[in-house]
Amino acid sequence: MNDRKRNLPGRRIQFNTMTRMAILLIAGTLTMQYSTVKGQSRLATDEEIGLFMNSTTCLVLEDGYISYNILMKDAVEKYWEITDFEVIDKKEFEERRIDPQYSFLVLIKGSFEDDPAGVQYNYLNLLMGKNAVEVQYMPELASIPLSYSNDQEVDYAHAVPAIIQFVQRHVRTMKSKRAHLNMLGLTYYNQSRNFKDKSLLLREDHMAPEVNTASAIKDVYPFHFRLLDAEEMLTELEGPKKNTLFLHHVGPQEEGVAGQCFELIFTRDGELYYYNKRQVTNENPDGFTKWELRRIRF
Repeated sequence: MNDRKRNLPGRRIQFNTMTRMAILLIAGTLTMQYSTVKGQSRLATDEEIGLFMNSTTCLVLEDGYISYNILMKDAVEKYWEITDFEVIDKKEFEERRIDPQYSFLVLIKGSFEDDPAGVQYNYLNLLMGKNAVEVQYMPELASIPLSYSNDQEVDYAHAVPAIIQFVQRHVRTMKSKRAHLNMLGLTYYNQSRNFKDKSLLLREDHMAPEVNTASAIKDVYPFHFRLLDAEEMLTELEGPKKNTLFLHHVGPQEEGVAGQCFELIFTRDGELYYYNKRQVTNENPDGFTKWELRRIRF
């Protein structure tokens, strides 16, 4: 274990693919205490980024959301290296969140100001301690979409290890590229990415109707890919490291439901190759689209 890591007393949680698949079936009761309107959060300043590097990062566990807690605790214990870390509950978060000696990995429910439907999404946020009246005004270092708020299943288990690693890469990038990230957001990472020599792993149920078969994908995407189900994706990403990318999709996945959907393509060690957010409509339904497959070819 890295010298900088430390944790509260407790038994390390370990689980294999079958346990992860069981997690997908847990309909945990998520009591979301913290919410924000996207676009109103304040990006951490250069000084606050410096403070973060010397902070203790606290993973905030969720009340009654066992699957989220298991996935996040396991990934943080394995992959968090940038700062010391502890695991705390929400009560401790409320006591510590005004203190800049701490930073926090915390689940936040977010919506968009310009969305008339008021659809909400679950984000993993990295926040700096600050004497702010509300959580949404704490300095933000990263905010990664995890799931559509109405999802009853934890459908992001395959993505959590890469997300935890990406958050740390992102903070290091912020140290020299804060102005770029403030202007472009996560689309900053879309620049100069080469998909040609990579194998792209896609989930069948995360593809738009027009490209939800291998033959339809081959018509527009010339590079190597694999179309997998949820269990196959988990198994593939838990195996030996390969030259692979995978899609993390967040969207309503329900016919006739409006809102936004998010597409993030990661390497297994947390490099972000692609990010996009778009409106879901009856004419442009949820899922990774033919247009996006064409876009990532170049």
